[in-house]
Amino acid sequence: MTQTQIRARWTLYIWVPVMFLFLIVFVSGRGPEGYAGESTRHLIVACLFLVGFISYLTMIYRTRLRPGGPVKDERDQSIEWKSQRIAFVAVISFVYVISILLWIFYEDREFVPAGWLWFLGYATVFFGMISSAVAALVLDSGTVVHGEG
Repeated sequence: MTQTQIRARWTLYIWVPVMFLFLIVFVSGRGPEGYAGESTRHLIVACLFLVGFISYLTMIYRTRLRPGGPVKDERDQSIEWKSQRIAFVAVISFVYVISILLWIFYEDREFVPAGWLWFLGYATVFFGMISSAVAALVLDSGTVVHGEG
């Protein structure tokens, strides 16, 4: 398995559970509208985020290129670049769609609760990490891998 494949899979193994736990914490208590005022939920989500990033950085370090470790060639680099471009467009679209939906939903109330801004910030990171990993796996799935195949 290549470094790109390993990293994409581990990115999903790390960030999908963190995202789901975030969603559970975010909608619990007084829900999204009360999130901004509940410091306990802020702390829980910050800890989730910290665990996610520590796990992610540990994975990046452990999957570095070294003798006997994962391999990487020009095709892998191309897949990484393409997956990043796809993720960039996906994240921009995600932020736009969520922003418009929040505006539509709260248009009559003339304000969007601050909790939704927290949601948008955290969800953008999750969506970016996950969409990049999924794009890398999809781009890699239809090609011959290092002479295997």
